Amino acid sequence: MIGRGVQTARLATAALVLLILLAAYLGLGAQIPGTATTQAVRAGLLIALAVALPRLVDVTGARTIPALPWITGALGLIAWFAPWFLRVIGRDGLGYATYEAFRVPATAVPGFADITDNLMVPICARQGFDVYTPPFTCTGSIYGPGLVWLQVLPVSTAWIIPVGLAMGAASTVSLWWLSRRSSLPGQIVLLVASIGVAWLLLVERANLDAAIIWVAILLVFMTERWSGLWPWAVGALLIFILGTWKYYPFLMGLALLPVLRIRRGWMLLVAWIVAVIAFAAANLHLLTWSASANNSIAKLYPDGVLGRKALASLLQGSADMVTAVGVWDAVTLLLCLVAAAWGALSLRAFQGAGAYATSPRIGNPMLAIAGSTAFLMAATISGFGYVYKAALLLLCVPLLAQVSTSSSRRIRADGQTLLILLVLAVTIATEPLVLTLTTCVVGSYAFGLSAALLVRTVITDRPTRQMNPLHAGSSGNSP
Repeated sequence: MIGRGVQTARLATAALVLLILLAAYLGLGAQIPGTATTQAVRAGLLIALAVALPRLVDVTGARTIPALPWITGALGLIAWFAPWFLRVIGRDGLGYATYEAFRVPATAVPGFADITDNLMVPICARQGFDVYTPPFTCTGSIYGPGLVWLQVLPVSTAWIIPVGLAMGAASTVSLWWLSRRSSLPGQIVLLVASIGVAWLLLVERANLDAAIIWVAILLVFMTERWSGLWPWAVGALLIFILGTWKYYPFLMGLALLPVLRIRRGWMLLVAWIVAVIAFAAANLHLLTWSASANNSIAKLYPDGVLGRKALASLLQGSADMVTAVGVWDAVTLLLCLVAAAWGALSLRAFQGAGAYATSPRIGNPMLAIAGSTAFLMAATISGFGYVYKAALLLLCVPLLAQVSTSSSRRIRADGQTLLILLVLAVTIATEPLVLTLTTCVVGSYAFGLSAALLVRTVITDRPTRQMNPLHAGSSGNSP
């Protein structure tokens, strides 16, 4: 019965993807017939290849290549640092050309444009400017008040380059760590991602979304290395701080669910939830302002967008982002729900097939649920995100890599297909259709599977006084 449910969810996901591709190809509902046709052809061919390849070439085994994480980290470092350095020393043409080779749209200044805007928020707030009320004579902000609170620090424009470089270094180490944790299929995905437009744009702009990746990794690293409540408390605090900056990282709190396995862990989780609710209630007007401002800036820029609104706009043939909710928004949300059900049902259907047969290392589901919830909240619920948002789904790679090496050929093919779709998502810059479809399916499947794993873990394990539950029974690349 469960296996039949997985098959139904898998087929329903494929049917919805096919429906969207067909609608784009035929221009159904488009204001300008044929606008999305070329994207539909390319997306259809790429997705068909991602589905067919694992079923034609069956890759088995959970091998790793010890040198590959180091190669991935080195390649990723060179890919973002070398163009930036060339522009700093005055070789702008060569620096721009290098960025263009990776399809990264370079900014007018030598990198770190997003963190520049972010640091201006506390600088302007300290000078007495209101960053939330137009006209913005200094700077404006669509982010949370957490950035304004940084005005107590001596933040200045001199911080931009050091902070940008530190962020790039932290992101490079994160990529190395994820590769070191993954089996060979995941290592290959991360190697490709290290020179993919999504990752390089995230690092080159020094976007705050990179902190989501660092915090998720730090949470898992701390809770696997040390016992007790304090690593969870530090992780909860860091997630809360991220939420005060960008709101949607609050949903990363789902990664804290395993703390319920520790005695009195429920107290920490309840305290965190109360703090989030109190923050939201006190800053409801800013949440509303942020949502409104996000709608006003949402446009189909050539450097690539993705998400529910981008897909709806493309299918309607609109040059501007459509903010009103319509039928294609509903279809996109339904696709994400069905893909999440596919992931959740896969756990029980293949529990004895090798992927989850051993006591789970729940750090991988924690990573996956942190990355998938942050991404889905931004791109699917809020409805819009730039292409670098796809880099958040790299947190799902260790879990999907394990799925791709299952002893069940069916689940192995599913995992490998999802990894190929993720490669498409992080390497394609200007195709809203394929970006939205691939990220929606990968993110939702990873969310469903990781949520099922975490809930099962909490239900089946009794709280212990000592511990870290992540230590028990963890081995290899188990999730």
